[in-house]
Amino acid sequence: MLIEREGSLSRVPEAFGPVVEAARERIAGMFGDGRLHSAYLYGSIPRGTAVPGVSDLDLLLALRAEPTEADRADARALGAGLDADFAQVDGAGVVLSSTETLLSELERYDLGWFVALPVHTAARRGPRPEAARLRADLAAGP
Repeated sequence: MLIEREGSLSRVPEAFGPVVEAARERIAGMFGDGRLHSAYLYGSIPRGTAVPGVSDLDLLLALRAEPTEADRADARALGAGLDADFAQVDGAGVVLSSTETLLSELERYDLGWFVALPVHTAARRGPRPEAARLRADLAAGP
């Protein structure tokens, strides 16, 4: 059995391209100071089924440490800014978690599975697909 990611940056509808690019830039600006491990885009936008003015933007940010109140405030500001600046999206949700929590025994088959899936499929199919991963270069370090 092969499990395929249903999302891909190549499936992002044209109308949402500027939103995704702005999210990438803003995430790098707000969390690129060493806090960010990786960022993921999920939901209807990378599946290619998003409807302008109806669909929301879904982001998951994996942080190197447990999220602080400052991290949560930055995430709220990120979501609110993207929602306010782009009529294409009806809301923007930013989920924060640490890599330790994502890969913990408790979350391994929930959030950890969600995030780790591209790694597992890449191991069987070659290079990591761009599916839902915004870019590793958002975060410095290993």
